[in-house]
Amino acid sequence: MMTKLRARASATVLAIMTVLLGCGQAGTPLDRRIAAAEDDVAKGGRGQVKLNPAPQEAIGFTWKVEGAPGTFAKVTSLAQYDVINDDECGYIHPVAGTPGRMTTSEPVTLTKVSDTEYAGTVYRDLLQDGNYYDRGLCHWELTGVAVNFRAEGKAGATRFQSYIGEDRLVSGGLLILHYAKMDYPRDPVVDNYPSSGSADLQKFKPELRSQTFKVTVGRRSAQE
Repeated sequence: MMTKLRARASATVLAIMTVLLGCGQAGTPLDRRIAAAEDDVAKGGRGQVKLNPAPQEAIGFTWKVEGAPGTFAKVTSLAQYDVINDDECGYIHPVAGTPGRMTTSEPVTLTKVSDTEYAGTVYRDLLQDGNYYDRGLCHWELTGVAVNFRAEGKAGATRFQSYIGEDRLVSGGLLILHYAKMDYPRDPVVDNYPSSGSADLQKFKPELRSQTFKVTVGRRSAQE
């Protein structure tokens, strides 16, 4: 069973679902703790999940766009974190007997370098491990970073999306994605069209390959 760990205002490529709220019958200390977490999440909190007050494992990154038809009024970022041992520590569905996936995201502050470049820093150790269901310590790991961008800061504009995995980010590899210019600033047919781009330019129709722009995401020094 999966329930929301923390409500988010905007949709991303990331599916932000978790089991940290649980649904046990009220009465036991664990049930009361879960109920309190659910109430906290309803108010915009994190439930049982706590931030590390002094994270140390920083990873800097840059996001650059080239050849776009115009600028982007809204550029935001989220870091995705997953529990890597939910089989051992997570909530067990009382009927199916299976553990639920535990994942969440945290906003990443972006600094505008120019109209075409932003910089941010994520922390691999941002979340504290926790024993949420009295089954053992759950271990969180950074999974990846999403950057979402729109030409207009209002509903209807195409929701351009990019996502780089933690392994590529840590290794210093680059993510290069291509997007169709025809989707800027809005898809001609679908409002709020989600465009995640393609790493392979050849997947576009031949007549469209010269009508694309690209985004590059890669690591930088966290001190820059």
